Amino acid sequence: SSIFCDGMILQGNKPIRIFGEGDGYVCVKFMSYSATVASSDGKWLVELPPLPYGGPYTMEITLDGKTQVIKDILIGDVLLLGGQSNMQFKLWESNYPKEQYEAFADMRLFSPARLEDNEHFKPQDGWVKCTPESAAHWSAIGYLVGQQIHKEKGVAVIFVGEDLDVLIDLCDRILVLSGGRVTGIVDGRTTKKEELGLLMTKTKQGKENE
Repeated sequence: SSIFCDGMILQGNKPIRIFGEGDGYVCVKFMSYSATVASSDGKWLVELPPLPYGGPYTMEITLDGKTQVIKDILIGDVLLLGGQSNMQFKLWESNYPKEQYEAFADMRLFSPARLEDNEHFKPQDGWVKCTPESAAHWSAIGYLVGQQIHKEKGVAVIFVGEDLDVLIDLCDRILVLSGGRVTGIVDGRTTKKEELGLLMTKTKQGKENE
């Protein structure tokens, strides 16, 4: 998966899942851990134990004799920026003073592919570090929440733009809100996008039927 590249941040104190596509045996080496699995239907997933905050680290992923080395890996907090216009609203569009945009080397943003053509960051940009220049194009909510977490906890923080496939693969549990109400908590390892879609519209449909 393109999300696994230089500069990535993995969630701390939770099982770490590394996944991708390809045929054959896959070996993942990270810190003092090593795990090998066989791919199934061209897909594979390796799960590593929970690890504490820290870094930078290096990871090696070997598939069919070819090794990929991923550098500058941090273990911190991973946040998903899921939503529509409220999450897409950029910092430069807000009234937040530009002279107060800050640099946080340990706060990074990965943007999956979207339907919109006007998004500033693309998947090929990888993990974009927060600088006063790049922050202008971040989600305003994401930047401010990440800034607060980083200052309070002193850990690396990353954001992943809205993408249900990535969300399902990265999360153990997914809490779904619709119309300001919790409509469900599902297991990220077994749920389907269709189930999430129904939960996302549950409150709306209920009001329309009243």
